[in-house]
Amino acid sequence: MLGVFCLASNVNAQQTAPGSYHAIELKNLDQSVKPGDNFYEFAVGNWVKNNPVPASKSSWFSFDELYDHNRTVLKEVVYAAASANAAKGTNTQKVGDFFSTSMDSTRLNALGATPLKPYLDKIDEIKDTQGVLSTFTYFDRRGLGTVYNFSVNPDDKNSSKYIPGFGQSGLGLPDKDYYINSDAPSLAIRASYVKHISTMLQLSGQSKVEADQAASEILKLETTLAIASMDRVAMRDPYATYHKMTLADFTKSSPGINWNSQMAELGVSRVDSILVAQPEFFKKLASLVKSEPITTWKEYFRYKLVASTASSLGDKFQEESFDFNGKILNGAKVQEQRWERETSTIDYFMGEALGQEYVKIAFPPAAKVRMLELIKNLKLAFAERIQALDWMSATTKVKALKKLQAIMVKVGYPDKWIDYTKLEIIKGDNFGNYMRAREFNFNRNIARYGKVVDRTIWDMSPPTVNAYYNPGFNEIVFPAGILQPPFFDFKADDAVNYGAIGAVIGHEMTHGFDDQGRQYDYQGNLKDWWTKEDAKKFKEKADRVVRQFSGYTVLDTVHVNGNLTLGENLADLGGTMIAFQAFKKTAQGKSDVKIDGFTPDQRFFLGFSQVWRGNITAENEAVGIKTDPHAPGKWRVIGPLSNNPDFYKAFNIKQGDAMYRKDDVRARIW
Repeated sequence: MLGVFCLASNVNAQQTAPGSYHAIELKNLDQSVKPGDNFYEFAVGNWVKNNPVPASKSSWFSFDELYDHNRTVLKEVVYAAASANAAKGTNTQKVGDFFSTSMDSTRLNALGATPLKPYLDKIDEIKDTQGVLSTFTYFDRRGLGTVYNFSVNPDDKNSSKYIPGFGQSGLGLPDKDYYINSDAPSLAIRASYVKHISTMLQLSGQSKVEADQAASEILKLETTLAIASMDRVAMRDPYATYHKMTLADFTKSSPGINWNSQMAELGVSRVDSILVAQPEFFKKLASLVKSEPITTWKEYFRYKLVASTASSLGDKFQEESFDFNGKILNGAKVQEQRWERETSTIDYFMGEALGQEYVKIAFPPAAKVRMLELIKNLKLAFAERIQALDWMSATTKVKALKKLQAIMVKVGYPDKWIDYTKLEIIKGDNFGNYMRAREFNFNRNIARYGKVVDRTIWDMSPPTVNAYYNPGFNEIVFPAGILQPPFFDFKADDAVNYGAIGAVIGHEMTHGFDDQGRQYDYQGNLKDWWTKEDAKKFKEKADRVVRQFSGYTVLDTVHVNGNLTLGENLADLGGTMIAFQAFKKTAQGKSDVKIDGFTPDQRFFLGFSQVWRGNITAENEAVGIKTDPHAPGKWRVIGPLSNNPDFYKAFNIKQGDAMYRKDDVRARIW
């Protein structure tokens, strides 16, 4: 299927006349299914049947398919860099030497656990609680996975100012539920996790007896941290995770941890206040620092070190990491090829170095111009919908429109690229390259403190197949990586593009007005700008969406978590309606000329649905139900469309059809 996504040829071509290019492949539809009974099966059923999850994947959606194609573009970039003999200090040298070094499996296997020795020695030197606390900061600065996350970001209530912040962390399993649930799958995963910890510790040099004992102690420690952790649904409330305090107050609330010392060791000074996302977690952490044996903390650090660095070590480390995280947790059968893994790693560490080359190949200026036009049209349609709302007061409408117009738009790639001058990449030193890249990105983050907030930065690299809304900046961002078929097809008719990327644009815009995003004002500040009555009406409408999605069964008796997925479901619901209204302003949207037997309106909804086609392993879906704020792809089609009157009209949906919902239970907000 990779041939479908010919990035250069598609985006460089001129838009063709409707009917001369088949952006919807009829072979992917299952027309034996009635559209009103299961539109997902109708629109992409044959694609789903013919595209099982590849052995090296845990899911195979349009996102995965396109990412694989984007990575073949990046493959050319990294191999060219590796053979370029570029001048030292250039991005080409850094990308090339990182890649060629990481591909030398013979050398990595010969080294074994040797690269870990300086870090293991440092752990062995821990003698007291101060040593434990210092290791927290030492690990955090190197991205080694420890008990908290530390970063510098704009203050939620003052988006013009950077502020340091702390959040809970420390778990090796995907969610706290894995530690506390007593169902058979959770028990089995915990047992496998203990074996995995032991194996990793043995690879680091411990005996099996030592490693088995340590693994049990580590699970107990992480279980205590899990119990103290705030759950994902609770964390969706931005006010619940906003606790501004001085370092003195933070120290007082978590006695035993001197946060002045922690901040100094993290490299940030002259701090007047910080944000703490989960104070109760840190209160418990402080007690654990005092109550847990030093030996347990040392074993915990040892495991975190090996687990966090396995991808930079030899095959035994990488295979064990994959066996647990890839196979057991997510259902993949074999590892991806080494070049695939290492290209993804470079994209993670130096994404904008790769991105500069990627956009030259895959994203010409004409594509950006068309995207900006689409976004402009979606904004106009959204404004019309806000003005027409019958449940929102004029007072709130004025502020909603102000926020909509203030949304900052980023398309394709940054105007200002990251400067990698301070990142040293040494050929032959794979472990060191990984560690220096981690420290480089940490230092870039903390260097923000005390400076003017930089709104030009991106949170995703250009080749990324995704998009996002950032409430603190009130911005929508679309990397070049997602602006390829089937999301954005330069050769396709408007119906398909408005249904696909148009709905994505509308989705990201709607995030500014979902249950979380609506609580931020037009400048990105956490501030209530709603009347009480309007906020009450919004919640009543949002609760309807919670009930709808909570009724969808995913695995056996497991349901979608309507509360966890609320923001994404609201964005899908709003995004499709806004995109359709914008589409109806186009020449094709005003016509009734069929292509391949489908009207323009029908092609809009087919274009929308093909974005969410996919297959997923049962293991990965089980993880997603607990951790992913997005509903499964099938329900991202059925859920919003079953509330959409334009969809009903396009496919003549009537009472008695499985997707039909009575008007008094349909969800409509924006």
